[in-house]
Amino acid sequence: MPQAAEISVAETDVEKPAPPDSRPGWNWFLLLAVVWLAVNLLTADRSPSVWQDEVSYSDPGINLATGRGWTSTAWPFQSRDEFFCSNVPLHPLALAGWVRIFGWSPTAVRSLNYAFVLLAAAVLWQSLYRSGIVRSIGARLGTTALLFGTVGMAFCFRSGRPDMIAFVLIAIIFSIAVADRDRLSPLRMLVASVLIPLAALQALPYVAFLGIVGFLANRRYFFRVALVGAGCVLGLGGWFAFLQSKGLWPRFWGAVTGASHSGGGITTRIAEAIAGVTEDASAHVLAAALIVFLILRLRHMGLAGLKLREPAVVGLVLGLGVPAFVGFAGKFPIYYAWMKLAPMAVCVMAAWERECATPRSRQWLSHATVAFALLAAAAWPLRMAVTVWEWRQRDYAPVQAFCTAQVTPADYVVCDYQAYYPVKRQAAMTFVYNYIPAMSKADKAAATVLIIDPKDAAEVIAGIGGTWTLTAEYRNDTRSGQAVQGVAKLYKLSVYRRA
Repeated sequence: MPQAAEISVAETDVEKPAPPDSRPGWNWFLLLAVVWLAVNLLTADRSPSVWQDEVSYSDPGINLATGRGWTSTAWPFQSRDEFFCSNVPLHPLALAGWVRIFGWSPTAVRSLNYAFVLLAAAVLWQSLYRSGIVRSIGARLGTTALLFGTVGMAFCFRSGRPDMIAFVLIAIIFSIAVADRDRLSPLRMLVASVLIPLAALQALPYVAFLGIVGFLANRRYFFRVALVGAGCVLGLGGWFAFLQSKGLWPRFWGAVTGASHSGGGITTRIAEAIAGVTEDASAHVLAAALIVFLILRLRHMGLAGLKLREPAVVGLVLGLGVPAFVGFAGKFPIYYAWMKLAPMAVCVMAAWERECATPRSRQWLSHATVAFALLAAAAWPLRMAVTVWEWRQRDYAPVQAFCTAQVTPADYVVCDYQAYYPVKRQAAMTFVYNYIPAMSKADKAAATVLIIDPKDAAEVIAGIGGTWTLTAEYRNDTRSGQAVQGVAKLYKLSVYRRA
């Protein structure tokens, strides 16, 4: 078994870390994973409501799977006849294969992220066990619970966004770095690193920051850091060369910069960095726990004995530094929260285990601190409780039935994100209303039905042109879920036919 990773604290005369648990504990992991997966699948089509990012990033994958090519009618920067240019092409490609097997309902589309999170959690479980970073089954269960339950993680894996495939790649790279020493491990690390730019361009500043911290924590990581950097450069260069060879680079750059909200002057960048640090209440809980563990280490070792590789130090550096660095480089919204929450979860449990090796008189505080930290994992169960409470209010089946009844197989439909799934399945052509700036005059003239949010009706009709008649309206049953106001987005749709 490999030696404990460099995150481990050095042994002293006062405390000696317990040996790693000889049992991998996969039965406990599977128990937690099965419960988590079952609840997510049962509630997938009710929370969240179908929304913009889910549809925008899923549409090219669904088109590819259904024989319409690598195209999209959900983005305002490129037409349906053009090769789809994206800063996250790997997720739609994976989704294309996924929906060929499971179909493309909200549950099927969102379940791909559940699979990614399960894979990443399993990789981390094995690497933490083999490396000895988190030695006990209980602490690894705590790490997994935090990966499954915090605010930002729950948003990421339930939203239908493309972020979780990058989480898988980072988990694989971390696992190879701390737990694998065979001859093929550099090759596996290089391959995973090459895929990072294709999974998420926005992950590159994150990888850079992780590399800097890893190298400063232990200079022996230089080769692994350099290998990851080389892989990212190769992946980015290969993607650029492909786009350039097809004459797609200007279009790609325009699409990426047009969809991005990053940039601005120094004031804007500082504001983004601060916003990233303060985003997500779960991260605040974990940061508070790490601060307590850091104070406990300082009391024991003193400032002179404290090293960057201490779990509490690593957790705080990554938990605060990652959102500040990535936010300053561009932005750090809630759906990037996995970048800080995953390392913080590992470091909290690793720090707790270090404190468990101290005299028993001090252990009560460390136990209380880790119990407090685990409160961060309550976000997902609370979200599921609200979903059950608002069960009827969140039901997507009536929306699908309503939209299907309004559309014929010959219709060209401009629709809101809310109506995307049933309209896409039924209509001859589906245009998400966000696509209107890229629509050709011929497509606008061919449009026969509008299924849109009432608040957007005037803007959409003006963008399409022509005369339209209101033929039907849909509203959620608002009699349910009144005890929790403003949590579920009510489905509201108006149907117009060309006069």
